[in-house]
Amino acid sequence: MAGIILLAHLAAPALAQAPDPFAAHIRAAEAAARGGLPLIAAAEYRAAVRLHPADTDARFALGGVLEEAGRADEAITQYRALIALRPDNAPAHNALAALLEGRGETAAALAQYRQALALAPSDPRLHFNLAAALGDAGRPAEAAAQYRAALRLRPDFAEAQRALARLPRPTRAPLAARKRVRKRS
Repeated sequence: MAGIILLAHLAAPALAQAPDPFAAHIRAAEAAARGGLPLIAAAEYRAAVRLHPADTDARFALGGVLEEAGRADEAITQYRALIALRPDNAPAHNALAALLEGRGETAAALAQYRQALALAPSDPRLHFNLAAALGDAGRPAEAAAQYRAALRLRPDFAEAQRALARLPRPTRAPLAARKRVRKRS
């Protein structure tokens, strides 16, 4: 591992001298990510982002490798910067939501999941993610509605089917009690 890190640092000046340094850093970052070296990938993506700060693909990839490296706070910073550049980026809202949820920031996570869903309402995975967060927040009725929405979009979504089946059923008064209440009204 130390040899790979040394090699990456030795290659940095060559990358800066490449005909297209941005593309060279992206290629190096992708290779490091494929090789299971998220910190080296992050360094390369950071170099690419320094060259082209408005490149949302590079910034999104940087957030992803930072997540993989266990650097949630840094990943959150990248996703927020990306959203500032492109507020219509549903995957960035979704990724930010997952990290916020992982930190226990439920209200902020739900807001980000809802924003992602507003931007891409036909994506069943976004309905699923919001549903899971709502379920974890103790809101099973809302979660069920989102799982059903995911299943309307993708009926074979097995994970959504299982999650919906695991939700607690709402408690209802027995039928006779409901009829009595209606008769009194």
